[in-house]
Amino acid sequence: MDREIAAKNAAKYDSIAEALAQHWIEQVTGHVFREPFWLELKSGVVLCTLANRISPGIVPKIQQVSDNNKFFHQMDNITNFLNAAKALGVRSSDTFNTVDLAECRDLNLVVQCLFALSNAVKSSTPDFKGPHLAAPGSNLNAMSNLKVIVAVNDYRDRNRRQIQDERDRRDGDDDDDDDDDHKKKNRDDDDDDHHRGGGDQKKEQGI
Repeated sequence: MDREIAAKNAAKYDSIAEALAQHWIEQVTGHVFREPFWLELKSGVVLCTLANRISPGIVPKIQQVSDNNKFFHQMDNITNFLNAAKALGVRSSDTFNTVDLAECRDLNLVVQCLFALSNAVKSSTPDFKGPHLAAPGSNLNAMSNLKVIVAVNDYRDRNRRQIQDERDRRDGDDDDDDDDDHKKKNRDDDDDDHHRGGGDQKKEQGI
């Protein structure tokens, strides 16, 4: 079921909107993405940095994600970003659940939230002078972004396929492990039956 939902979300995904969102984050934070969109954002560090660039100190503490408590720090950061986004005027209906990003369940909602945030801070945070996100299909206010959109769009599609392939590979490995466990159990059961059968034969032979 999760795989079906992920496939449906991927089918309706707007990679141009993602490219615009990435470009905006890079402009505001100064952080240049070197990994696919999801991998850059899943720790929550970049998102919290974005919120603090818009409104300094709105996220008091950003958890630096390491191998120790990695998942919990990621979830803390994402939750803190979402709280900051709401404080900056984003409606709850325009946000996402932490697992939508942390587990790549629905990046559509993540991109939607970023557009909503850029729009909300125009009125809620007048001290933030931009840049702001232009909606896909508008004049973009900066036609120079078009080259970025085209290049990044193709890059994202390739990397999204790589991510899906990696997920499928992991799912396949899990299925193989289950098969191995099942085969081992069957072998153990056969061994038990063999031992019991041998014991019965010895009894019949008076051994």
